[in-house]
Amino acid sequence: MHLRTRAAAATALLTVAGLLAAPPASAAPRSTSVALAVSQDAARTTEAVVLRGRVRLAGGGTPGRARVRIESRRPGGAFSTVMTVRTGPKGRFFVQHRPYGARDYRAVVVRDAERAASRSPVRRVAVRKAGRTLPARAQLLRSRLRDATGPARTYRRFGARVAAQPFARGLLVRWGKNTSLVEGAVLTEYTRRGGVRGRLGAPVADVDCQGLDRACLQRFQRGAIYVHPSAPHRVTSVVGERRVASLLAAAQAWSGYREPSYRGGKFSHWQGNRNAWCGSFLSWASHASGNGEAFPRSGVFSEQVAIIRSRGRTHSRPRVGSFAFINYFGNGRPTHVGLVTGIRKDGRIELIEGNVASNGGTGHPRGVFPIVRSPGSVLFYASM
Repeated sequence: MHLRTRAAAATALLTVAGLLAAPPASAAPRSTSVALAVSQDAARTTEAVVLRGRVRLAGGGTPGRARVRIESRRPGGAFSTVMTVRTGPKGRFFVQHRPYGARDYRAVVVRDAERAASRSPVRRVAVRKAGRTLPARAQLLRSRLRDATGPARTYRRFGARVAAQPFARGLLVRWGKNTSLVEGAVLTEYTRRGGVRGRLGAPVADVDCQGLDRACLQRFQRGAIYVHPSAPHRVTSVVGERRVASLLAAAQAWSGYREPSYRGGKFSHWQGNRNAWCGSFLSWASHASGNGEAFPRSGVFSEQVAIIRSRGRTHSRPRVGSFAFINYFGNGRPTHVGLVTGIRKDGRIELIEGNVASNGGTGHPRGVFPIVRSPGSVLFYASM
């Protein structure tokens, strides 16, 4: 009996020690709240709005780099995600969005181990059809643009009257009935290209940063400027018809990219398979440049060829911006595709191609490269 009592006592002590040594249960995520404000309650279809907000923790304290999902909807529709961002250490966030019509916005804190989910009140941005003068847009953006650094000047560009005024943090340009803002990396490239008096002409709308990878695209009277922070060429600009120029700029930004593993790179991942990805690259560029299904998205190249042919826009002579379907393996069938970027005096064709070696062959690693080919290697061309 004595030994049994001592054993029971020892067991009790071990149990208590185990409880004392056990790690504390993880704390529940702290409650959050999120505020959202929009830069204007009404916009033109050419204008981008700024969404600012802040995440707070219940009871005080800084929330750290919280994830916030920006959602939007057409009035009466369902919310969908525009983008997901991380706040600064104090919980602040700032994004820009082109509404393309009346929109409701809200910010949603994404739940994680430290922060509970929460939603902001809904903010609505209406759309107005009336034009916006340069002085009116300057007044609306005064806290963002800061002071004017020169007077407004008027030019004639491509048969249209254009007014432009520089500010400390951007350039405002009125073309037609609306006034557009050029700023940041786009403005640097635009200035290098001669600004309003250069070959690009006036901007036709604010920058759009809603494309793939949250890259930014701004279109002009005669061209486009594309900015992708992680592309081999961070800023690209192309003079030409706006839709074609935007496609070329998005594609050429990736010139020099090499896939990290066989058919396991960026464009294969976007397509969702490990098939040959020359068509996937052009489909990606089409979507990234705001041209949607100009080059159709499909995991099978023969399906892409069939869709292109069904549209009835094929032709036998190269044009800048057209898709060139190539007899890559010499079997008389289109088994590769590139995008025409230029035509040389000797008739050879300049292309930007994906899933190709730097010499245009089949070696590895493959990537995105500028290639020069003879016209005899192309079976047919297709326009957007």
